[in-house]
Amino acid sequence: MKIPVDSPNFEYWNVSSVTSGQPSLVGVDKNDTEFLFQIAKKCFLDFIPRDWERAHIHMFSPSDKMLDRIVMRYTNVTPAKNFSSNFYRVANTMATVKYVIAFSLRKAIKAILKTRSLVGAFDVRFNSVLEAIDKNLSKPESKRNYIAIGGGCQLIKSFVGIMRQKQVSYNLGTEFDVVIGGGGWDGYKAQLKYEPIDKGQFVESIINQF
Repeated sequence: MKIPVDSPNFEYWNVSSVTSGQPSLVGVDKNDTEFLFQIAKKCFLDFIPRDWERAHIHMFSPSDKMLDRIVMRYTNVTPAKNFSSNFYRVANTMATVKYVIAFSLRKAIKAILKTRSLVGAFDVRFNSVLEAIDKNLSKPESKRNYIAIGGGCQLIKSFVGIMRQKQVSYNLGTEFDVVIGGGGWDGYKAQLKYEPIDKGQFVESIINQF
């Protein structure tokens, strides 16, 4: 899945999530991007046989477009896209995609004035997920949407922790799934560092709250 930059088929550079501190750059063409899309589709959608076309998914991540912009912090090469965004684009095949992490102009201005960077310039909209679930449950059962959450395991763990603190829980049965990908169980994900996550406890907490 490597192609010379001077190839007429060259599309863009795939940039890694920089967990090691050094970004890796891989040139890709249309065949590569379609291959990555199909891998993601099989892993995240085909593996779980659901009616994904009516699914409303809440992604615990910045949008794929925002991820592509973030990689410009690590490299000056262009055109470039975040490797992870290849997989998140699969979510665009669903009925609705909501990204829980959003850029905040107010926080961005504050961060630039304080640190001369965009660190901390994002809102994590956990409450929007709870509001969407409550709204869906208020509908007649025949008109309810299929709900899923996906993205990074650390943010989903934090979200479940907030639910536990607020004493919020649901019984969504087979009309709900959690789609996890991209690792992060060892406490390292991209530029984030946190306590390692026990998979068994993580699954148990999901079952208890949903």
